[in-house]
Amino acid sequence: MLAALDPDNAGFVEARVEGTTIFFRMGSESAGSLRSTADDLMACLKAAEEAAGAASR
Repeated sequence: MLAALDPDNAGFVEARVEGTTIFFRMGSESAGSLRSTADDLMACLKAAEEAAGAASR
């Protein structure tokens, strides 16, 4: 899952995996930019989860 998200978030989000949990760390100079980064990350995560679910069917 992390590999699917990595290219889209380079330079904006740090991520690490512990067991079956992915931890994200984001930083920004403004609240608006941070919100945009979080929104993009959630959209990409949802798409990756859906693709993984479809592939396992």
